[in-house]
Amino acid sequence: MSIVAVILGVVACVGVWAALFRLIFDDRDGFFECVMYCFKPDLWSWINGEGLEDFWCTLKLNVWLWIGLVAGAGTFLGVNLLFG
Repeated sequence: MSIVAVILGVVACVGVWAALFRLIFDDRDGFFECVMYCFKPDLWSWINGEGLEDFWCTLKLNVWLWIGLVAGAGTFLGVNLLFG
């Protein structure tokens, strides 16, 4: 039953990511902009005058990732508790 729990957890995680993608990032360019800011050093962003943009893009990406991971982990644990 553990394999089923893992599969359902992954499906829930990816499903939440897909459902929230357009809501958080608007399009693929917005997503890649957030990824770019995550790899760019914060000091360099502040020097270029993009400090707040860097902060919000990093926050959006991290919130999106964590919501999906929490949904997947919750599904995995819930299935294990119910049927394990």
